[in-house]
Amino acid sequence: MKFGDTFRTALTNLRRQKLRTALTVFAVFIGALSVTVMLTLVTSAQDFATSQATSNGQDRQIAVTSQPDVKFREALMGNGANQGESSAFVISDQVATDVAAIPGVDGVVRLLFPQVFDHVTVGGQEHRLEGGVVVYEPSDLVGHTMLAGRWVDAAGGDGRAIAISSSQAKSWGFSDPATAVGKTVDLVTRDWYQGTGSPEPPPGDGGGQSGPTTFTAKIVGVTDQSDDNVINPSWTWAKELSTQREWNRTNNGPSTSTIVSTIPTQGYGALIAVTGSTDEVDRIARDVRSLGAGTAVAKDEIDDQKKAFQIIGFVLGGIGAIALLVAAIGVVNTMVMSILERTREIGVMRAVGASRSTVRRLFTLEAALLGFLGGVVGVVIAYGVAALANPLVNDQLSKSGLTSRDIISVPPFLGIAVIVVTTIIGILAGLYPAARAARMDPVAALRAE
Repeated sequence: MKFGDTFRTALTNLRRQKLRTALTVFAVFIGALSVTVMLTLVTSAQDFATSQATSNGQDRQIAVTSQPDVKFREALMGNGANQGESSAFVISDQVATDVAAIPGVDGVVRLLFPQVFDHVTVGGQEHRLEGGVVVYEPSDLVGHTMLAGRWVDAAGGDGRAIAISSSQAKSWGFSDPATAVGKTVDLVTRDWYQGTGSPEPPPGDGGGQSGPTTFTAKIVGVTDQSDDNVINPSWTWAKELSTQREWNRTNNGPSTSTIVSTIPTQGYGALIAVTGSTDEVDRIARDVRSLGAGTAVAKDEIDDQKKAFQIIGFVLGGIGAIALLVAAIGVVNTMVMSILERTREIGVMRAVGASRSTVRRLFTLEAALLGFLGGVVGVVIAYGVAALANPLVNDQLSKSGLTSRDIISVPPFLGIAVIVVTTIIGILAGLYPAARAARMDPVAALRAE
């Protein structure tokens, strides 16, 4: 019997028992759907997390910190900055020059973290500043994705301007990022702040706290940073905030004070060294550490995320495999019942010249078709689930201030792999029933009622 004839005969046999075939295909479909959906969620989440880090070039960035053993994300929030510790490495302008001179470094961006603010007043309501104050030196090397408005201008024209993260905007009561742009807020410093803009004490005080200082700032933009309450003042203003009052005491007259920058003594909060290729990141990080600084690379965090998603994928894939195992048992049961019901038919086939291999091939093909059909239906439904889920996810992304859309998608390779696997499972599940059918004695089969 030719393969085409065998195939048509197998389809005819499956159609003869429509309910049993439908239930068996449904069992395979459940397993195929669960595997496809769960692995799709894992791969989509992994791709989304990776794209968030790579879209703005973070995978090609090295954070240079005063402290060692700091994660990249923490470094960009100021956790690795010099906190006045005498043993900490000072990131000076000379260090920035040395890092920029390392082969493979396209440029260096300085960062400041002037944590001088205590709270903010927005529309008459006071909010604690629980997030960070992160300031980037003006540069085209580091991009910022804006949901509304623009990034703060460092040319000096902005003055006391700030950009804020989408999460910060939400916590201040701006449900739509666009409504935050143009609003003014009052940023109130901590009591100890005596830098630029603070009230000048009367001559002769010789120091002491002068009380909080209030700065009125204008929101010029909202970034897509949705997981940190962050404000980003302009670079010019940040350098003014990175100052302190020094007292000049005299023997014969009252003490006087001057405002001096803290950057020469405490350095910058961090540097971002940017390279043109991810292949250069590890080597450049080693060269930076040889200068005595600490480093953190986003590539390591991306790799850690990938490993975590892989583990989750294995766990969820294992759960789906159990469902497919149950489906395989259902295929075996269906084929065994089919053989029992078609014993005389098998005897007739053998009597008219069908070989054992022909019988074996026929029943194996029937089982393979059950697995194939279940896999196809499962993958098709999975595509439908993704299409239905994306609008809901898009809405949540929009509320969180993220611009990404339609992040849930079934990878083509996954759909093909699931169909192949379910077909193979069908073949394996059909081997025993097919072999049992092929071993039947033709005479005994013909006598069966």
